[in-house]
Amino acid sequence: MVQDILHEMIRSLGSNEVFTFKTSHFLNSGKWKHERNLLFDTLLTTGESKLAKRLGKVFGNSPYLSTLKKERHRMYHALISCLLEQRRQQLEASDPWVPFEEARMLLDKGFIVQAADRASAGISRAEEVHDLHAALALRELLRSIYKLMPRSRLEMEITDNEYRLENVIRQVSNLARYTTINDRLYDLQKKYRLADDVSVRDAMDALMADELMTDMKHAISLPAQIRFASIKAFYAQCSSEYATAIDHFNLCLTLWERSAPRIAYLPHLYREVLANLIGLLNLAGDRDLVPILLKRMEQIPVSGQRSEMLAFCDNELQYQLFYMNTGRFKEVIAREEAVNKGRDRFAALILESKELTLLYNLGVTHFMMGHDKQAYRYFSCIRDKGALQSRLDIQGTARIFCLLLLMEKEDTGGFSYLLRSSKRARLKHMPFYRMQDAVYKWLGKHQNDFYSPDRDTFLMQLHETLLPFEQERVLGAEEIRLWALSRASGRPITPIIEGQ
Repeated sequence: MVQDILHEMIRSLGSNEVFTFKTSHFLNSGKWKHERNLLFDTLLTTGESKLAKRLGKVFGNSPYLSTLKKERHRMYHALISCLLEQRRQQLEASDPWVPFEEARMLLDKGFIVQAADRASAGISRAEEVHDLHAALALRELLRSIYKLMPRSRLEMEITDNEYRLENVIRQVSNLARYTTINDRLYDLQKKYRLADDVSVRDAMDALMADELMTDMKHAISLPAQIRFASIKAFYAQCSSEYATAIDHFNLCLTLWERSAPRIAYLPHLYREVLANLIGLLNLAGDRDLVPILLKRMEQIPVSGQRSEMLAFCDNELQYQLFYMNTGRFKEVIAREEAVNKGRDRFAALILESKELTLLYNLGVTHFMMGHDKQAYRYFSCIRDKGALQSRLDIQGTARIFCLLLLMEKEDTGGFSYLLRSSKRARLKHMPFYRMQDAVYKWLGKHQNDFYSPDRDTFLMQLHETLLPFEQERVLGAEEIRLWALSRASGRPITPIIEGQ
C-alpha cells in the first residue's frame, strides 16, 4: 500500500517540491544515494502500467533490488517528512494553525505559560489573515489553557478572551450561512447551466430573498463580506446582468485587497476572483483592463502541484476566452501545445469541468477556423469522457458539433447512431436545454438532405432558429448559427465574423 501511495505522491509533486526532495539529505547521503536517485527518477517519470518492467530494467543486476521494498517504505516516510517541513517553512510566517499545533504540543508536555503565549501569537496571525475558524480554535484552546492557570492573576485576560470567543463564534456562524447560500446557488447553476427551468429560477430567487442577502451590513466579517459580494455577482451573472455582476466582482476584489496578508495566505481564492472578473469583462465586451488583469493573475505565486494545476487552468481558460472573444483564433492555437502538455501533466488532479472547458474552447477555435478534423477530435474527446457528470452544457453541445461535422461527410451510419444516443442522453440528463432540443429536431428532419437542392433554405431556417438563443448567450448557439450561415453562403466562418 505504501509503495502504491509513494508512486502516486511522487507523480503529483510540483516542480519546487521535486527540487526540494532531490536536494534532501535522504537522497544525497548513505551508500544507496545513487540508487535512491534512480528510484525517485523512475517513479517520477514512469506510468503505472510500465512501472514494474521499468524498475526491473533499472535495477536488474543491482544488489539494491533485494532491498527495494524496504527502500520504497523509507522513501515514502522521507518524502512525507520533507513535504511537511517544506510546508511548515512556507506557512510559518502566516499560517495560524502552526502556532495552534505548537500550543497543543506544549500544553500536552505541561508547559502551560508557553502554550498560552503560542496560542496568543496564533490568534494574532488568525486575525491578520481573517481566518475565523483558526481564531475560533485558538481562542477555545486558550480558554482551556487559562483554566489551568491561577484565575486571580488572569481575570482581565480571561474575560477578554471569553468576550472575543463569543464574537468569533457569531462571525463563524454568520460566514457558514453565507457559505451555504453560495454553495446552493452554485449547485443550482452548475446542474442547470443556462437552462430555463422555472423551478430552478424560483429556487435561486428564494436564496437571494434570504435576509442576509438584503444588505451587506448583515455580513459581520471580511470573509462574509467577500462571500456576499461574490454571491451577488454570481446571481447577476446567471441573470445575464453583466454590468451588475462586474460591479459586485470589483467590490469583491476591493475587499480582498484590503488585506495583503490574506491574499498571501489564500492566493488561489484571490486568483479565482480575478478569473471571474476577467471572464465577465470578456462577456460584456469591456476588455480594456483584461490584459492587465491577466498579467496580475499570472504573477500570483503557486506552491504544490494542486496549486499549479489550478493556476494553469485559470490562466489558460482566461487567455482562451480573451483571444476567442477578440477573434484572435491563431493565438488560441499558439497556446494549444502548452494546454495539452498541461492536461497531461495534471491528468491525475485536473478538475473535470475545467478540462472539458479547455477542450471545448480548442474544439470551437478549430471549428471556427475550418479545421474540421482537429475540431472533431476535441469534440469527440469530450463526448468520450464517459458518464455525464460535469458541465452538461459542454458535453451536450460537443455532441451537436460532432453531428454537424459528420453530417457534412455523409457518414450516415455514424451520424444516425450518434444522433440516437445523443437524443437519449439529452432526455435523461439535460431535459431543460431548449437550444439542444431545437437543433436535434432540425438534425432529425434534415439528416439526409444536406446535399439536396433545398439545402440553403433549411440551413437558413437553422440560422433563424438560433438567433434568440444567441441573444440569451446560450453555449454554442453563435457558433452553430455561423456554421449554418457559412454553409448556406459557401463562405468560411471567419470572414463572416469579420463582416458582421
